[in-house]
Amino acid sequence: MLRFGRMTKEEFYNQPIYNNTFLSSGIELKNPTNGIINIRNKANLEFEFIGLNESLYYLLSGEKYLKKAEIIKKGEKSIVSIANPKRKTTLIFFIKNRNAVQFNLVY
Repeated sequence: MLRFGRMTKEEFYNQPIYNNTFLSSGIELKNPTNGIINIRNKANLEFEFIGLNESLYYLLSGEKYLKKAEIIKKGEKSIVSIANPKRKTTLIFFIKNRNAVQFNLVY
């Protein structure tokens, strides 16, 4: 969820990076709300979106090609699960082949 109003510098810098593609799509990110995700001891990474009616692709920094994310629909919620890359990297989600939202994965 994009936050407005008063927040500390730490809260501001720990948010995911939302691009115009995401902000104008009507899609809402419910979970995680932190842009820096510790992936140690996790088998998969799960992301929960509301209003996702499009294909979603992702890219991990250092890789050449986009991968199509598997989406599980539960009512209006869409759960996206991707395998843990087991390395420090940047994860970027794409909507309509445009950069939408970005996370830093730390190991």
